[in-house]
This record gives sequence, structure tokens and C-alpha cells, in this order.
Amino acid sequence: MKVFLSHSVSDEETAVELSKGLAKEGFDVWNPRIEVGAGGNFAEEIGRALRTSDAMVILVSPAAMKSDWMQEEINYALTEPRFRNRVVPVILRPSSQMPWILNRFPTVKAGDNLAKTAREVARLLRIESTRLQPAWRHAGGGAQRKFFFLTPRAIAGLFIGSPGC
Repeated sequence: MKVFLSHSVSDEETAVELSKGLAKEGFDVWNPRIEVGAGGNFAEEIGRALRTSDAMVILVSPAAMKSDWMQEEINYALTEPRFRNRVVPVILRPSSQMPWILNRFPTVKAGDNLAKTAREVARLLRIESTRLQPAWRHAGGGAQRKFFFLTPRAIAGLFIGSPGC
């Protein structure tokens, strides 16, 4: 799963450590401050990364919540169906400016142990991801999708009683 890591420049050190932890958990993490090289078109690269990501992790801090870039990234995630149930706010430092709607997502409070924080974020992303899949996809044991078609007579039998009575 490709994860877009949204954060402010002032939280870069934490973002790098969290990226490493998520990578150890098997996630492909896109960190805009690392991925966009010198001379790169920042807006274009972020747009491409958002379009190709499956989830977003938002590092919440007072500086982050004042960032126009982060607000745009958050707005994108909230309106893109692909990110449904795949947004995880990580509270680095509480902010009164955090959009209220982020409270509807499971949040992680970052502690001193960022490896533990990364494991918790990974756990939430895995849980939330399965909620998007049809049951037959994650049922295991070779489950297959089945379609049942009812004839008009069978439907009538559901309401009237046994067919032929």
C-alpha cells in the first residue's frame, strides 16, 4: 500500500523516522519533502503522489495545521473515495486548528518511541483497508463471489408462501 505522509517542514525529522518505521512494516511511504528533488516541480509531484497513493498519514502539530499545503492535501484525502477509511492522523503536538472532521478517524498519539507509533499506524491502516474490500476478498480459503438470481415466481413465493400453494 502506498502511503502519502502529510506534514510540515518543522516536523521533518519526525516524518523521516516515521517513514522508516512504516517502510519496515511493508508500506511504500511517499514523503514530499524527501521525494521532490531540487529543481523539481513541487505541486506537480505532490499531485502525482496523491493520485497514486492509497492512504494518507497526517502529522498533526500547530505548525502543520497552519500550512496551506497541508490543508490542500487533507482536503484532497477527505474528498477522494480511494482514501475512504484510509486516513490516519498522528498527533505530534495537539492543535486547536485541527479540522474537526479528522476526529472521525482513528488517531494515534505519537510518543517518544516512533517505531511503536509506526506499528500502531500500520495496524490501523491494515484494519481500515480491509473494511473497503468486499467480504469475499478477505474471507480466505478460496472464497468466490457468487451471484444469485431470483425468478419472479421465486420472489412471489417469498411474500405469499411456498411456491405452488
